[in-house]
Amino acid sequence: MRPDQQVAIWLHDKAAKLLLGLAGERPVSRWGVVGTIRDLPCPIGIWLDVSYVEERRLVAKDKEKRVHYGVSRGNA
Repeated sequence: MRPDQQVAIWLHDKAAKLLLGLAGERPVSRWGVVGTIRDLPCPIGIWLDVSYVEERRLVAKDKEKRVHYGVSRGNA
């Protein structure tokens, strides 16, 4: 992966809900973070400027609903 490349990274259901502060019982969904790789030194992993988090919620057999969640930029 190279800096300024746009990527999508899958997240575990519990991790996505924790990241977004979603509490309570919710059905399990598929989650992806969409963003751009930052050019910062990192011995393990990557730094990412997150554009949005996408939930892919199953609503019926073979049919899903996509929901986008916005995020606020931190102080990095």
